Amino acid sequence: MTKTAPTFTYEPWRHGGWYVNEVQYAAGGTGCVSRNYEDHKWRIVCDDRPNAHERFTYPSREAAALAEYELAEAGKAIAPKCPQCGCYEARHARERGWCYGCGPDCAKKSA
Repeated sequence: MTKTAPTFTYEPWRHGGWYVNEVQYAAGGTGCVSRNYEDHKWRIVCDDRPNAHERFTYPSREAAALAEYELAEAGKAIAPKCPQCGCYEARHARERGWCYGCGPDCAKKSA
């Protein structure tokens, strides 16, 4: 089953790009796209794939946001989750079986 992309909303980024509110990375970061480049093509600002800014450009802000959404969702599919609350806590406490923010009586449980 493929997850349907949301309608994107944007907030101005301090360096002239746009935060993409609906893009959330497993580590907690928010998406950001910009065309503040010499060629004025849209890119994912913090794309850490090899040579990403040369290889991946987009014709519109919406296309860049969709690409970043798909990138973030793919990362979530392989990221470790807290078994208690399902969060993608970056400092996952594997030895305890829950994230540092939860504990054995997790208040964030989704089930």
